[in-house]
Amino acid sequence: MQPLVQTLLQNIAVTRGSKASENSNKLQILTYPLPAHIAMAEYYCEQLNYLGLACEYKVEEFPVFSLNETADKADIIISGEVFCESIMDMNWLGWLKGCSSLEAFLSDEQTVWRDQTLETISNEPDENKRADLFNQMEALLIERGSYLPLFHVQQQLNQADSLNPMELLANGWIDFNRVTFK
Repeated sequence: MQPLVQTLLQNIAVTRGSKASENSNKLQILTYPLPAHIAMAEYYCEQLNYLGLACEYKVEEFPVFSLNETADKADIIISGEVFCESIMDMNWLGWLKGCSSLEAFLSDEQTVWRDQTLETISNEPDENKRADLFNQMEALLIERGSYLPLFHVQQQLNQADSLNPMELLANGWIDFNRVTFK
């Protein structure tokens, strides 16, 4: 196992261990039914168990996965977010304020910091400066251990000229019920 991953998993076990004792004496990993996420949950659960930290993972369907009470029971949440380039500010706000997977791991102090920082960002008229401030906010969340991106992927949606414009949903999929011809 990579030293960074081992250190991370040990830190999670120490800092989030109180949650585990409240729930089932095991660290809880939560994800939703996406094969890559299930594979990650299995892997991290195996690694935690190998380190002697009792762990189990749970796969929940939407909308149960996105409920605050579901996220509150988890020690680790494996999830994904999709941002649309044309509305980046709204994507950041939606993730920072409306994502139960992030909210579950913010302390009261961090929630106050987040809200104050978002207010400052929203008052910034320059789009590029706002983008920098959002990126700085993300970096601080990572540094504080509230959030760890395993990877970032840029997706591109290509479509035939004969189709009306469409967008990716929040989960990165297309709602084929809304695909129509021009």
